[in-house]
Amino acid sequence: MKDLNLKHQILYQLKEQILLILGAAITIISSPIILTVMGSNALTWLDQKLSSTQEPLSKRIGDFVNYKTQKTFEKLVHIKEDYYFVNWIILTGVFVPLFFAVAAYNSYYSGFSYLLWLSYHSFRLGPNQMFASYIFALAHKEGHMNGIIYKDNLLSNILSNIYNWYIGIFYGLVPQSTYYGHCLNHHKYDNRPDDLISCSDRERDSILNYLRYIPRFSGYSTNTTTIIQFYKEQHFDMVLKIIFGTLYFSGLILVFGQIFGWKFSVGYIVYPMIETNFIFSGFAWGWHAFIDPEDPENEFINSVTIVDGEFNDLNEGYHVVHHQYPSLHWSKNKELFEKHKEEYYKGNQATMFTSIDSYQLFLLIVTKRYDIMAQKMAFRLELNMEQRKELLKTRLRTCTWGPYANSVQKRHKDI
Repeated sequence: MKDLNLKHQILYQLKEQILLILGAAITIISSPIILTVMGSNALTWLDQKLSSTQEPLSKRIGDFVNYKTQKTFEKLVHIKEDYYFVNWIILTGVFVPLFFAVAAYNSYYSGFSYLLWLSYHSFRLGPNQMFASYIFALAHKEGHMNGIIYKDNLLSNILSNIYNWYIGIFYGLVPQSTYYGHCLNHHKYDNRPDDLISCSDRERDSILNYLRYIPRFSGYSTNTTTIIQFYKEQHFDMVLKIIFGTLYFSGLILVFGQIFGWKFSVGYIVYPMIETNFIFSGFAWGWHAFIDPEDPENEFINSVTIVDGEFNDLNEGYHVVHHQYPSLHWSKNKELFEKHKEEYYKGNQATMFTSIDSYQLFLLIVTKRYDIMAQKMAFRLELNMEQRKELLKTRLRTCTWGPYANSVQKRHKDI
């Protein structure tokens, strides 16, 4: 903060403390996630116990259903790998809403039930949080594919935005946040100052800095800062569309509150938004936590690549490829990674890990577990453990904007 005078330093530190308090408050409000994740983990245990093999029962059922429906549903989509999108629409667009309707009925006639609330959210997340994981991945891909999933025009008009406007509601996604906030803002500015979810102005290996980051991400996930940013850029037509999506979500909260009670509306519509905001702020923090101070423009380093991760839904682990080719179909991510593998390993020394998932990496970052991250590294393998830990610290503590900037990242993409 050497470039700030005393007055601005005081104001900045005051702002930091306010953000810390807000972030801590949002974290406390998000604490019911402990219960719902425990419920999901109980389903994970049951899922395995009911299976006669090493594979969970849900996976065996899913594989069977996909096998039986593949030939039929491949005819509905432009790219055959997307056929099972339809099965996920049936599972989460029919069965989750049916459970939601049962809870609404019970709330209307019998009052709010905490046990039913926990059961619903445990089912909604699915065993090992699998249902939620896929829905977020599908909503993400849907935003980037922008209406080119299904062949039939009528089917396309009905289903092309179903995750962001219908199914996503049950998972706390505010409509238009994925397309405008993520696709058109985050991918354009790529962790720079105008990126609404940028985390490159603070050292990432700090739980306190992460707490200060949560309010920023909350502004994005509720469309609040997205509206402001697009207004500043004079994209007024987009601003109206984002406002419409936000009012649509807000209207659902009000309508369900009036009909089924405010406990129901908060517990079943607002809570998933809080849950999603908390989880995805961690993902966003971890996906772009590493920056090379000597080459801050290096996108091989600025986005994390995870190979052989436990959860790699729709090839989300190839995050470098996704940022290089945001409109590329997800099925091509691994192919492009393999094609340019030499650049990852030798030319650019990409930030790459193995046998870990994105949220585990986030937790290791904010708890300063450099030792475990060093063991999971899939780059700079010639370094010993101490050298690896120092490299990770350096990349996690490089800031490219704000009062703590020690390097500068300038370019952004014209999208």
